[in-house]
Amino acid sequence: MKKLIFLILIVTLACNTEEKTKITVKSNNSVWNAYQGYHFERELIICGVDSVENIYLENKLNETDEIRSSQNNNIIKYYYSSRPNEAGLHRITGIIEYKNEKLKFEQQIGVFPKPQTIGFNIKNANRLKVGIENEIKLMVSVPSQYLSYNVDNGKLIEKDDKLIVIPREIGELKIKINADLPSNENIEFGDVIFEVVE
Repeated sequence: MKKLIFLILIVTLACNTEEKTKITVKSNNSVWNAYQGYHFERELIICGVDSVENIYLENKLNETDEIRSSQNNNIIKYYYSSRPNEAGLHRITGIIEYKNEKLKFEQQIGVFPKPQTIGFNIKNANRLKVGIENEIKLMVSVPSQYLSYNVDNGKLIEKDDKLIVIPREIGELKIKINADLPSNENIEFGDVIFEVVE
């Protein structure tokens, strides 16, 4: 079973002095990015509010979506939590209640299809030869500079924008793909599996 992805944004944006005279809601981006079928969580940055009485959602991605809170050193933060089912551009809306006042907020969320990986041998598509260099191509829905790889049978070499695999023994070779994105989003990829022959 795939691991749940737990995303927490480390907020560096503070509410400035003039904003403390009114209630505003910010986010780190005008459009949040999420992946279909993976847990998603982002912080609602609420300015001009000392204590929130209630936050509730009017329009959300799924019925199970929720606003959760977290307290650290007497600072309460609020997070929108979801597991998007449908790819596309969506809009969530909600209301913050504060001292008999209500503030409406909205946020767009772009949900990308579940990431899929395709791998093939440049020469013969699905087989690798044991003990020699096999040039392979992996098609991943993430830029290559954010990716790293591990193999369970032999070794993998990154050379001149190419991937070279040298299997150690006949049988099967699995390539595990890891993504280290600047946004700290965690994406779980399935293993790419090759058959290894003589």
